[in-house]
Amino acid sequence: MIPPDINPSTTLNAYIRDYALAKGTKYMCQEGGCGACIVTVKRINSATQKQETFGVNSCLVPVYSCHGWSIITIEGIGNRRNGFHKVQLTLAGFNGTQCGYCSPGMVMNMFSLLNSGKNITMKDVENSFGSNICRCTGYRSILDAFKSLASDATPELKRKCADIEDLYKEGKICPKTNEGCNNTCHKLYNKNNDNLLSDISNISIKMIFNDNTKWFRVTTIKEIYEVFETTDTSTKYMLLAGHTSNGVYRIGHIDIYIDINAVSDLHTYTVDPDTGNLILGANVSLTRAITIFKNMASEKPDKYAYLEQLANHIELVANVPVRNIGTLAGNLSIKYNNRNFPSDIFIILEAVKTKLTIGHITGIVYEYSLQGYLQLDMYQRLIINIILPPYDSSYVYGSYKIMQRAQNTHADVNSAFLVKVNKNDKFRVLETPNIVFGGINTNFIHATNTETYLNGKQLLNISVLKEACTILKSEVKPDSINAETSPLYRQSLAVNLFYKFILSLSPDNVSTKYKSGGTLLERPLSSGKQDFQTEKLIWPITKPIPKLEAFLQCSGEAEFVNDIPAVQNQLYAAVVLTRTGPGLLDNIDTSLIKNMPGVVKFLSAKDIPGKNIIISYTQVEIEELFAEKEIKFSGQPVGVVIATTQQIANVAAERVVVKVNNQQKPVLDLREVAQSGDKNRISIGATKPATTKKTDIKLKLNGSLLVGSQYHYTMETHTCFCIPTEDGIDVFSATQDLHMMQNNVAAVLAVPLNSVFVRTKRVGGGYGAKLIRSALVTSACALASNNLKVPVRSVMTMESNMEAIGKRFPMYGQYEIAINEKGVIQYANLNTYSNMGKFFNDTICKSLTYFGPVLYEDNVWDYKCYAARLDIPSNTYCRSPGSTEIIALNEYIMEHIAHEIKQDPVSIRLANIKQEHYSVISTLIADLKKNSDFDERKTAVDTFNNKNRWKKRGITLVPMCYAYDINMKYSVLLSVYAGDGTIALTHGGVEIGQGINTKVVQACAYTLGIDMNMIRVTSTNTITAPNNSGTGGSVASDSVTIAVIECCKILLQRLDPIKKKYPNLNWKDLINKADAEFVDLCCEYMYSPIVIPRKYNIYGVVVTEVEIDLLTGQHQIVRVDLLEDAGQSISPLVDIGQVEGAFVMGLGYYLNEKLIYDSNTGNLLTNRSWNYTPPGAKDIPIDFRVYFRRDVPNHLGILRSKATGEPPLCLSVSVVFAIRNALASGRKDATGKDEWFEINLPYTPENILLSAETTIEQFSL
Repeated sequence: MIPPDINPSTTLNAYIRDYALAKGTKYMCQEGGCGACIVTVKRINSATQKQETFGVNSCLVPVYSCHGWSIITIEGIGNRRNGFHKVQLTLAGFNGTQCGYCSPGMVMNMFSLLNSGKNITMKDVENSFGSNICRCTGYRSILDAFKSLASDATPELKRKCADIEDLYKEGKICPKTNEGCNNTCHKLYNKNNDNLLSDISNISIKMIFNDNTKWFRVTTIKEIYEVFETTDTSTKYMLLAGHTSNGVYRIGHIDIYIDINAVSDLHTYTVDPDTGNLILGANVSLTRAITIFKNMASEKPDKYAYLEQLANHIELVANVPVRNIGTLAGNLSIKYNNRNFPSDIFIILEAVKTKLTIGHITGIVYEYSLQGYLQLDMYQRLIINIILPPYDSSYVYGSYKIMQRAQNTHADVNSAFLVKVNKNDKFRVLETPNIVFGGINTNFIHATNTETYLNGKQLLNISVLKEACTILKSEVKPDSINAETSPLYRQSLAVNLFYKFILSLSPDNVSTKYKSGGTLLERPLSSGKQDFQTEKLIWPITKPIPKLEAFLQCSGEAEFVNDIPAVQNQLYAAVVLTRTGPGLLDNIDTSLIKNMPGVVKFLSAKDIPGKNIIISYTQVEIEELFAEKEIKFSGQPVGVVIATTQQIANVAAERVVVKVNNQQKPVLDLREVAQSGDKNRISIGATKPATTKKTDIKLKLNGSLLVGSQYHYTMETHTCFCIPTEDGIDVFSATQDLHMMQNNVAAVLAVPLNSVFVRTKRVGGGYGAKLIRSALVTSACALASNNLKVPVRSVMTMESNMEAIGKRFPMYGQYEIAINEKGVIQYANLNTYSNMGKFFNDTICKSLTYFGPVLYEDNVWDYKCYAARLDIPSNTYCRSPGSTEIIALNEYIMEHIAHEIKQDPVSIRLANIKQEHYSVISTLIADLKKNSDFDERKTAVDTFNNKNRWKKRGITLVPMCYAYDINMKYSVLLSVYAGDGTIALTHGGVEIGQGINTKVVQACAYTLGIDMNMIRVTSTNTITAPNNSGTGGSVASDSVTIAVIECCKILLQRLDPIKKKYPNLNWKDLINKADAEFVDLCCEYMYSPIVIPRKYNIYGVVVTEVEIDLLTGQHQIVRVDLLEDAGQSISPLVDIGQVEGAFVMGLGYYLNEKLIYDSNTGNLLTNRSWNYTPPGAKDIPIDFRVYFRRDVPNHLGILRSKATGEPPLCLSVSVVFAIRNALASGRKDATGKDEWFEINLPYTPENILLSAETTIEQFSL
């Protein structure tokens, strides 16, 4: 039962978390784009009256639409008390978690699949996880875990899955029997005992709420019309089925909700025996439509073969949980209400001449075309049926969707073609064809001029083809409304897709060289391989185990800040941001929220009792927490709203009007700033001068490279919870730097540091985002709590998180290089410009000069690194900061040299490597060449490119040397308990998914010689770990592990006299004896780089092979072989996960992720999961192989290991050069020239397509 005071806009996710208090289900984007919120639904299908089971995004589903549903959350399938479900065990056992925030959603998506009643294959698994984003793992381990549960899982995967279950049984002690787990009491969820509430699933409901909002649940079309009768033109009503449109366009206030899910007539389908038309109920879900279309195509291919292609296209729409509840009519309605929406459903149905039956309140039903529907006034009207005609074999159909990644994003351009032809006469067109495009402009649907021209023409006539493409190009005129892609790209893509369709018609009549252009890139099932050493004699060191928290993460029991239970009188806060800048702050108008129910207070800069700053002790420039007089950039905070719920606070924050005078056009282009020489915006940040300049000069090269920014995409947005206490304030912050937060809060509140107690158990993804920049929400939340003297919680929305918080530092590099005839650099002058954002508080320039000169002979390299000021939020550290950008520039230079003197890039790299690295790097290259079959594959790539005009492959080999230096300090407190000898540890590092706690426990158990189960790690806090460094740069795990070992040594030294006195005692008895003799069993140690300096090099080499489609710009990564120098890994599975996750994050940086700002206001336009696209599960390498270097213990490292969290990201630049190689082949085919070219990063489909130099004149058959 749902309490009557819950607003009808309340989502299932909000109800589960805030009312049912089941915190295992997470959320992030709140638009169905990230998968963190997935739960399982069981309900009776309105049409079939049969039970169906599927996953849904709980953030999209209104809780009142769940009437008659059985909802299963992560808590309902397994936990540590009653036993874990097989899905949970498998994901944890395959090391498929890191930060763990996405894990419950992953588990529930797979649980839903397995309980759907279908025979789930490995292909089904890979196709079903476009719904779930994971920034940490790189997906490979997740896919392997869930594919092991598929019906066609490989023997190796099945064996590993069985081993995991056995290990769990051996290690788990039953709380009931005190014996090993036999897996018999795990009955939390039993599919035979579902309470589906079927007796009430078909009843009508009417609810009226306090604000006069109404909710109707109807069961017949007649009832819908009866509700219509209660409305007038001023009433805003909504027909509600899946409510998935809220994931595209935010839906505001609704007066009347009409839940039509129970109307069985809208769910049915039939075939008209007279016309052969397939008649679908408007409320048929996209998932069910796929099934219907595939069945019809299989059963009656003579009439409905084209439906197979429609089904395949719909599988590219959104993701599985969205398709499970999103309906055909619902998607068309989004198009109706938002004409610029690139609806795939509209495009494919329009192409096949679909009709709609639309009923009116009067009871009259008319039939309309889709274009007629768009012109119709739909007030008090209802789509009832969708009618698809049959087509015989004389009709050819094709459709395409080109998007920024493989799954779960909208189309840049989509298209569909239906043509009646005479196949025996070069596919002569027998009637006016349908040529339909989306994503062009608001009004463009049909290419009518091209349709008219083609009637009666032969499609396989080259002159007809070129003329048709020319006409098409002239009538396709994209607008600039879609800021994500350029009009030129969308125009070129439309023409190319038509050409691709023609090539697909009769492959046998197309020459071999051009044939590949007729298909899209075909991705086979992915696979992975991991090769590492383990030494059983020293276990648990080197033992390949999952993260300690993995099982709790997979059961939703791992607690994040926003999972901390609510307390009495708790309120919620949301930061108010500007939407324009720069300019002068004129006024903050809060009139729209003064009488808004639930709003408690608004605070601004004048309410800050202490310093109005966002950064305290590391501050270089004053950076205000809330703007006082001047607005520096769009997204700048001006205050904070406090309300009774987070939803109310978020809405209120959007309603605050920030008035800005004297607005200036923001400066947003780093390249323009660098070239301007404006000293007000540019300052020297660091230099590394050359010590010599050689004179054997054969050639001089000049060039530049712009590497962009990257949103961290933490699955947990910035979050804080503050509670006033008698001693001051308790701060629970999702931060990587507790000491920084403590200082910031104390400065803002004007209180001593010892009154601010900061605690963090874990963070749902960090990557540097939560080092300094978590100060915004932490300080604002603390201010609100202190002002009102009540607990306050604040969780930033994804939009506000992206708009207010800085991202990776973009870098523009210019170079002048002189080389000799062998490609050896004689001198290199590099000027780099880093986009710092508005303030210079987070510095990056010194990192560039630190990491830049590491691998190559640096005495001839001259680095000048400038900081540049642009009108955006201050950028901040992002995984492998500085090293990623400067290594990319250095390797880009090596590629440029190799191209100009026509030498192998590997030989150029070896010719310029420092002698101290030559032996290691050359050995790694030789080993990886052999393991990856590099030379043979390179030959195969060349052969492929010679044979194919429109698809190209590229392969490259890139080495890396990462200079690692532990220069931070971390404390450890180790407590041993008399009675049972168990140990509790707390340390100054933060568990952000990197496995710090796992390595710490392994090291502790190894040093003390006890079982890992005896050791627990508790929350990090500022009392036991004061003044500690932030967790970042891959140094915290090593530093804390050192400190733990030192603590253990102190403890052993104290225990030594007891051991000598009682030599045969076991650990438990030893501790009891020590306690009895007053031995101090609490040890503390702080790691300091002064006491124990640690500095060494981390080596790596990668071979990356790609394939690109020159006609669409799409790419896929065929294979990656990555050889990493991890020393003797303390925890191999953890380190493998770090390598894979870092590399895939780098792939996103170079291929998918693009930040776009409004040029007039500076407002970030790509601020949602809808338009910012990190890699998904099908964007990772198809064949992903990771090898750890063998037999090379690192004697300078901790327990002979090396860090793995950041260096692999630097290797991902290899994908850039692989794509460049593929593109170079295409450009040479196009122009006959082999010239060095510059192409903007990231290598999106747009940049690849526009760099291919393709023209209509090159089209052939």
